[in-house]
Amino acid sequence: MYKGIFRNSELKTINESQSYWIISNEHGDNYYDLRDNIRPKYVVITEIKSPYHVCGADEDGYFGFGQPYKVYFLDEIPNDIYTTRYCYDGKAFTKFIDVEQWRYNELYWLKDQINDIEDVGGNASHLREYRQAVKSYSGDGVNPMPPIRP
Repeated sequence: MYKGIFRNSELKTINESQSYWIISNEHGDNYYDLRDNIRPKYVVITEIKSPYHVCGADEDGYFGFGQPYKVYFLDEIPNDIYTTRYCYDGKAFTKFIDVEQWRYNELYWLKDQINDIEDVGGNASHLREYRQAVKSYSGDGVNPMPPIRP
């Protein structure tokens, strides 16, 4: 359930050496009050711009809000969310692909595969087509999905 875009909004001073931030959303809702009253199973925070990278997921929801984040209270998250990069658009989690890293890795793999096939006199035309698709891919790693390795 989407709760809004939260950010540090007001600095409260306790004394000269102690202060804390009030974290609120665009509707003025206090993050800690919402979290404590609703008691979600998981709190997920994402970037506020597409493709909405997941920046954190936690059962207790202890996050810092030095920059604004979208906040979701959810009952389920992917099992590998702590080891795999994801995007969350409010409806579904999708694995995030760093396009430049993916492109570099695929082209490196293709170079070796094409050389190995051609060394034994094989036909690597399907790999050359895939290489062209990798080079010309212009998505963000989510929309559209990158070409699939043959």
